[in-house]
Amino acid sequence: MPYDIEYNAGLNSGPDNIMGTDNNYRQITGAACKVGRCVVAEYKEIDGEGFGNRAWVELARGQDTPANRQLLAYHTENAIKWLVDNKEIKDLEITVDDPTYIDGVGMLVTFVDVRTGDTATLGFISPWGHI
Repeated sequence: MPYDIEYNAGLNSGPDNIMGTDNNYRQITGAACKVGRCVVAEYKEIDGEGFGNRAWVELARGQDTPANRQLLAYHTENAIKWLVDNKEIKDLEITVDDPTYIDGVGMLVTFVDVRTGDTATLGFISPWGHI
């Protein structure tokens, strides 16, 4: 289930704790923190501008199908595209696959933090939540 954030204050606060693909929590800051929050935030409009990820609303009642996997990647890319446009991250790659194939995680988001040059990979459970 996604969580809601206070966009005006929440995106730039940090750090966050996130579970890694090794099932251990770790702190994330900077661009990784922003990416994580954008991916899991439920979509809403504020003053006519959309924020968050539409996947949580549009796919929550769906099934794990190839078409829905493509939609999940599409909506997730749109949710964090502004970070690419602002040159905070680059080399964005989104992998959505069978959760059993990638260790129980439905989606991996890999990117480079432009400020530090570090590559990060964050894992997320799919919105249909059968994992």
